[in-house]
Amino acid sequence: RQRWLAGYVGRLSSEKGPDLFLDALIPLCQQHPQLDAVMLGDGPERETLLGRINAAGLQTRITLPGYQTDMGRWWRQLDALVISSRT
Repeated sequence: RQRWLAGYVGRLSSEKGPDLFLDALIPLCQQHPQLDAVMLGDGPERETLLGRINAAGLQTRITLPGYQTDMGRWWRQLDALVISSRT
């Protein structure tokens, strides 16, 4: 079965909308077992976001690997980039 990877790239802070990313991706991942997600970046909302992911039981499918210095490998892996920024 083919896997799909959706990604968020940005600071984990309110203005960048990482919570909006999870609003969309948590139900999508729950409905589609072939879909995974990654949130690349770091910031003050990290622990809150992890809590939401863990509460949904998706800690192995929605990952937060932190701030990245080499984005090349990530761009090649992503099937979709979600831009959820409020500003």
